[in-house]
Amino acid sequence: MDETDIYAALTYIFQKLFERNDIVLQAGTTAADIEGWDSFRHVEIVLAVQRHFGMKFSAKQLDGLECVGDMVRIIDAR
Repeated sequence: MDETDIYAALTYIFQKLFERNDIVLQAGTTAADIEGWDSFRHVEIVLAVQRHFGMKFSAKQLDGLECVGDMVRIIDAR
């Protein structure tokens, strides 16, 4: 799986969680860019991503998530 596939999967996850088909994720996308992305929604995103990719983020990794690109790099490195 390459970065393009990861972005496609994450975009699908975000579209389903936010019930919006217009979301297209990029490396620099942050919570400020998507209406409704609050701390509760962030937990839902993390859980859905972990479930989809069959992985667990460490506490250190979660603390370092500042944008979607950070998440992609962690997923790609596993």
